[in-house]
Amino acid sequence: MVNEKKIESHKSWLDSVGQHGEQLCLTAVDLSKQDISNTDLSEAVILDSSLDMANLMDSNLSNSNLGFSSFKFSNLTRASLVKAEANRTNFEKAIMVNCNAFRTTFIESNFEGADLTGANLESTLLTGANLENVILNDSNLSNCSINGCRVYGIKLDGVKGIETISVDWIDVGEKGNPEKLMGKDAVEWLVRRAKKG
Repeated sequence: MVNEKKIESHKSWLDSVGQHGEQLCLTAVDLSKQDISNTDLSEAVILDSSLDMANLMDSNLSNSNLGFSSFKFSNLTRASLVKAEANRTNFEKAIMVNCNAFRTTFIESNFEGADLTGANLESTLLTGANLENVILNDSNLSNCSINGCRVYGIKLDGVKGIETISVDWIDVGEKGNPEKLMGKDAVEWLVRRAKKG
């Protein structure tokens, strides 16, 4: 559990540019079901930890390292993940509506069934991520990289920047039945999907 003392110490560390307090560094802790909403956790290191079903609404996780952690069913509505590292992180069925993940890395992360409606994913790196049944309606995908992603069932109604996505190949097949689309075919499939709505 993140207690108020640790959060206050982290805030002091941020405000004093490292002169006072202590950076929040957590490894293999259970923060599931915790209310950490409206909290400044920018530059925090939270590795290999469970934040399943946690409330992180309106929290600031910019420039943080969240690698190998789990946010299943968590609420990250309007959270800031700008320039965070969240590689091999599990966001399955997380609510990430209107979150800001500008220039965030999500290499090989799992977003299966997550809701990222209205999210800013500009210049985000999603290489090898599982985007199966993800809702990305009205999100910004400008200059986003989705190379090697599973995209079966992805919702792209009203997305911005679909033509600028970087992709060599994607897997559009159902689980256990991969169907790779390469280069131009992959881009065209994504553009058609975006125009369906």
